[in-house]
Amino acid sequence: MVDTQRDTVTLLSLLADNTSREISPQDLRDALVSVLGGFGAFSLKDGATPQTFSTSPTKFTGWSAISASNGAAPNILTKELTVALAGWYLVFAPLTCSGPAGRTFEARIRLNDVETNFGHRGTFPASGTLTLPLIGLVIAGAANDRISVYGEADQASTDVVGIDGLFAAKRIG
Repeated sequence: MVDTQRDTVTLLSLLADNTSREISPQDLRDALVSVLGGFGAFSLKDGATPQTFSTSPTKFTGWSAISASNGAAPNILTKELTVALAGWYLVFAPLTCSGPAGRTFEARIRLNDVETNFGHRGTFPASGTLTLPLIGLVIAGAANDRISVYGEADQASTDVVGIDGLFAAKRIG
């Protein structure tokens, strides 16, 4: 049988107190892949293509490669991670980018295109390079929920180049 990732409620039901002695080896394998799986990631290395941001949130599209996945599928076309199961996901998306000195840039985690409470803002220094340590906890309410990163500038027509970064989500509960 194929090992299947299961949500927490199903796992708790499968692995109850075992008074009936019905916990199967397959149930244990499903528990293992459920606990160890549930991740997906994009990466960005040596990016050079500018993306124009304004004062309205825009999806960051600089992710250039799929790093890994198992239960949170990265879509390189939409630049989103689609989760396989509802649950809590730790999202880690540090981003180093360049932009015009003195301009402010903010990156935020979104769930199904709705802004979450997790973001980071910084002002580009004279060197033009800024690192945003973006991390947050997202509660996906259903399978196929989508996690993404959006950016926003303090002025219209701000060209930002994503240089290096990682956008990863791991189901933790």
